[in-house]
Amino acid sequence: MISLPVGSARIRRQAVPMYALLIPALTPFVLLGTIMGLSWLEDHIVPPAEHPETPVEPSLTPAAAAPGPESTSIPVR
Repeated sequence: MISLPVGSARIRRQAVPMYALLIPALTPFVLLGTIMGLSWLEDHIVPPAEHPETPVEPSLTPAAAAPGPESTSIPVR
């Protein structure tokens, strides 16, 4: 049987809070790894969306010209 020095129990009690501080410090890296893993999975597992053969371009001419307001002539004196 291995005998431990008298002060070793105190060291173990101090180590628990130290390991507990690692969880908040590592959380951003775990989340970043999760996001990157999901992105990789999406790129390699999900099939790409099919694109139409001919792209639809908006026409540059208006469909119908809207009639403007009636112009009234004002006599100038």
